[in-house]
Amino acid sequence: MKYKVNSEFIAPPSTAMEYVECNICRTPEYDRKFSRFGYTIVECPTCSLRWVNPRIGQEAAKEVYAERYFEIRNVRERKEDAVIDLFKRENAARHLQRIENIIPGGNLLDIGCGEGLFLEVARDRGWNVHGVEFSPHAAAMAQEKFQDRVIQGTLQSAGYADGHFDVITMFDVIEHVYDPYAELTEIRRILKPGGIAYILTPDCGSLFAR
Repeated sequence: MKYKVNSEFIAPPSTAMEYVECNICRTPEYDRKFSRFGYTIVECPTCSLRWVNPRIGQEAAKEVYAERYFEIRNVRERKEDAVIDLFKRENAARHLQRIENIIPGGNLLDIGCGEGLFLEVARDRGWNVHGVEFSPHAAAMAQEKFQDRVIQGTLQSAGYADGHFDVITMFDVIEHVYDPYAELTEIRRILKPGGIAYILTPDCGSLFAR
């Protein structure tokens, strides 16, 4: 199955989409908020969670998050690779400083680690880093740097031990996860008591979103 692709997004056909209920309170009803690039954002009338509905089915997602996804995502960065790389590293360092103000070091897991840039920055600051990445293409790139410390697959399939990590990070990832509630439950299981889950996700009420 091939999907229409342009420089901004990948829009799969309607046959690859599925309708889902609210992941938090399981309310089947939802209010349509807006549509963009072929996707519709809805809101739960009970708990106000927002999500894409219909969403890409899990089988279709395997192709969407293949190598072409990362090529498209980075297409605007190619003319300024050095500048973009520097910005990303400085941004990663800024997030790490916030974390280090609470926990100065230890075992860190980055979920959805992509090609491993955040892991590089964290490693250079003394962290014992691990990553998990759904995309085989991105995971392979990260594994070139970190070998078996990066696992290709989902967090649930990684099989980490209870209470293993001091810090777990997710940058613009949780909105891609099929079961956020289960993901957060697993994060809690593998996080040490007093550990930090540092999660960033787009804000539907932000100026950028509007």
